[in-house]
Amino acid sequence: MTAATIRPAGPCDVALLAELYRRCFDPAAGGAFAGTPWSARSLAEVMALPGAFCLLATTEGPEGREPAGFLLAQVLFHDAELLTLGVLPERRRSGLGGRLLQAALAESARRGAGRMTLEVAESNAVAQALYRAAGFAEAGRRRNYYRLAGDGSLDAVVLARDLEGPENPPSAR
Repeated sequence: MTAATIRPAGPCDVALLAELYRRCFDPAAGGAFAGTPWSARSLAEVMALPGAFCLLATTEGPEGREPAGFLLAQVLFHDAELLTLGVLPERRRSGLGGRLLQAALAESARRGAGRMTLEVAESNAVAQALYRAAGFAEAGRRRNYYRLAGDGSLDAVVLARDLEGPENPPSAR
């Protein structure tokens, strides 16, 4: 497992987050998805939504602490939604995605959420395995949710899991 630091990210981090997003998801940069990358502006708009929070993971690199991954989520009342999670291609399979996910689950529960949902491309078996290992189960599908370059599309698998926290102890479920 990679030694990592996870911290809250804020408005001053949006340019960095946009670059991380591009590097995590743009196939030309070694990423895993051919969708349209979120711009700094779109990330800033999402981060400004009520209940939104962003986490930034850094790891030790040749020049000190370097950004390696991020997660963006939103909590509204009893529900949390994981909006995006990305880890740089060269940092994958190091446990960093799982650490970001666990930090988001804890933060969502702390904010009073009792359940978290997310969508993942049906073709993304690695991400689905990460989420299922964290207790997520299939709750539905969204047909043709992801638009691909050209005319293609992919279904989204909707995954969900209950959370435990001060507002939702295990005995309350």
